[in-house]
Amino acid sequence: MTLKFWHAPLYHDADARKRIAHLCDAHSFIEWLPPPDHLTSPHLVALNVPVELDDGVVIGSGRITGKGVFCAAQQGGFIGGSVGEVHGAKITGLLERARSGTPIPFRGSPGDTSAGRPAACIFLIDSGGVRLHEANAGLIAVSEMLRSLLELRSEGVACIALIGGKEGAFGGMGIFARCCDYVVMSENGRLGMSGPGVIEDVMGVEEFDAGDRAMVWRTYGGKHRYLLRECDCFVEDSIEAFRGAAIGLMGRPRPITCEGLAQEQRELEKRWSAFGVCRDAVELWRMLGVERPEEVQGLPTEEFLRAAAVRDQGFPDTAAVKETSVKPMKPPGILGLLFPGGNECVVRKNVITGHAHVGGEIVSVIGTANHATIDIGMCLRLADHVLDTVESHPGRPMVMLVDCAGQELSRRAELLGINGYFAHLIKCLHLARRRGHHLISIVYGRAISGAFLSFGLMADQIYGIPGAEVGVMKLSAMSRVTRIPERRLRQLGETSPVFAPGIENFMRLGGIREIWQEGDMAERLAAALKVVEPADVRRTLGYERKGRLLAHVVAERVKQV
Repeated sequence: MTLKFWHAPLYHDADARKRIAHLCDAHSFIEWLPPPDHLTSPHLVALNVPVELDDGVVIGSGRITGKGVFCAAQQGGFIGGSVGEVHGAKITGLLERARSGTPIPFRGSPGDTSAGRPAACIFLIDSGGVRLHEANAGLIAVSEMLRSLLELRSEGVACIALIGGKEGAFGGMGIFARCCDYVVMSENGRLGMSGPGVIEDVMGVEEFDAGDRAMVWRTYGGKHRYLLRECDCFVEDSIEAFRGAAIGLMGRPRPITCEGLAQEQRELEKRWSAFGVCRDAVELWRMLGVERPEEVQGLPTEEFLRAAAVRDQGFPDTAAVKETSVKPMKPPGILGLLFPGGNECVVRKNVITGHAHVGGEIVSVIGTANHATIDIGMCLRLADHVLDTVESHPGRPMVMLVDCAGQELSRRAELLGINGYFAHLIKCLHLARRRGHHLISIVYGRAISGAFLSFGLMADQIYGIPGAEVGVMKLSAMSRVTRIPERRLRQLGETSPVFAPGIENFMRLGGIREIWQEGDMAERLAAALKVVEPADVRRTLGYERKGRLLAHVVAERVKQV
């Protein structure tokens, strides 16, 4: 059967619905929970921020070359395509629906419905990450999306990220993209963790000049990500080109295996070792073997792809970054409170590794200390310990101790793709869960932003202790970004758990299961190790505690379409 492909506009200039309509076979896309359903954010009204009837994301089913696919396209024009409670629940519901295997609504030949799973889930990402207007709820929503995404990948459904919009893929969505099977980008696409404006605000213009557009694209752009092997396909800025790439990737899932992640660990270590001293992409491209690297940004797509063939040779073996031996640091007091029966843990460069005894059982311990800012080196050590536990101690529970002040904010971290390192850590934790390791997080210090997202929020159950600092960022910083007076945010934080940082607020939202007191932590941990839950129950807890009233409802509605 030949399908007539209708004229499609440039990907960069199109909105979410136009992108999906032209990505799928003509007139085949069916939108789920469309604007007439009026599923708007319940939190923006309190801030006097206009709402959108789709909450900034379009989801549904369609066909590509006759094969059924699920699609989610973010509206970059609505609060930067950011993820809030409803937005995240729509995507999570779509992912869970894809896993269910129930009849799927598809329009067009060979029929109106299909049984089983879609040939692919395609995410048209155009987002700055978590919606700061719903900071706490947005962070939890992205963590639920990540867990559902990896569960779907483990069921053998290919997940493809398309990045070519004006907002790019940053923050939690930068991690989400790298957790997909494949990433497709155009020259206009950008992929990273912390945006240049955030780095400049915190670290100064000397660290990153956000106004230097050439520098921004050399750091985050599609060409650099393709050369760094964080992007699988580099295409022209047209919906037809993105469609062609998606067609070639559909039905080709990449299994998440121990061997595959061990290889990925080696490649990421090699990248860090070879390029960790680079300050600019041109320097990195030269080390990679690209001829005339200073001309890369001006090359047309075909010429660039020829020049980029050097990426297939792998990263050089040169070791520019040399790890020095470091004396163990003083272990945090939380170890004694949790493991009175003893532990064999060490702390090096703010990373805790080892094992401990809990009620006659041995558990692996992995964590961070001293309000650490997680950098690439720390991320690699955390992932390495997870993989070692999976390989050497099958089924052993893992206790993850969380005390992190966020991710490293630097041009170098973004140049090397710190979001990809975070995604690798998340995949390692997912593999551990699938292999029968019980994952428990305990927040005992700070738990901030993307660092918390990629580590602590990936556990089966998440607990905390009084006084722990949990959140996305300080209210003063949120006020600068959202342009909402800090006083107003503090007022709303007194009645709504969505706006203000704090472990109690996260507990109301379902992100923290319980808060443990100092006197009974060991007993609580022993009891927690006996709690077995096959599914993520955080949105249910948030609904029962009246903190997130729509996340559960919206996700369930999507699953019943």
